[in-house]
Amino acid sequence: MANASSKTNFRVRSGSRILGLVIGMSVLSACNPTIDNHGYVPPPSELAKVVVGTDTRETVVEKIGAPINTGFDNNNAWYYVSSRRQNRGILPPKEIERQVLAIDFADAGQVTDIRRYGIEHGQLVVLTGRTTNPPVRDIGFLRSIFGNIGTPTAAEVLQ
Repeated sequence: MANASSKTNFRVRSGSRILGLVIGMSVLSACNPTIDNHGYVPPPSELAKVVVGTDTRETVVEKIGAPINTGFDNNNAWYYVSSRRQNRGILPPKEIERQVLAIDFADAGQVTDIRRYGIEHGQLVVLTGRTTNPPVRDIGFLRSIFGNIGTPTAAEVLQ
């Protein structure tokens, strides 16, 4: 009888150890960071082919490719953007690298300036969410038809 009991205890202990090992390995693997790359900025070797004052929008596209974004002012600026984010398990992603390449154009289309920005040049931009107000409380059919009876008009309010 003692023999059967010791076999059961051994199985429970070894099963617990295996389960603990699996959980431990899962936790450790979740801590390994993963890196996500987004966007595109041409390398310096390709960017060196673009000549300020000589190249135009068409030649820039041929040499380094089309931009991700264009400026708001008559397409006079093109932006190439890339970023790297590090993900660690359940923690929110952290941006570890950002590059922005801005190419400015004159109204005639020639390149006037090439600027590079990194993550150190960035700043936090707070976006506001715009939501629709919830509908007015549910009112009955007759009240919706006759609800404005007796309500003053705009002309009466202004007098």
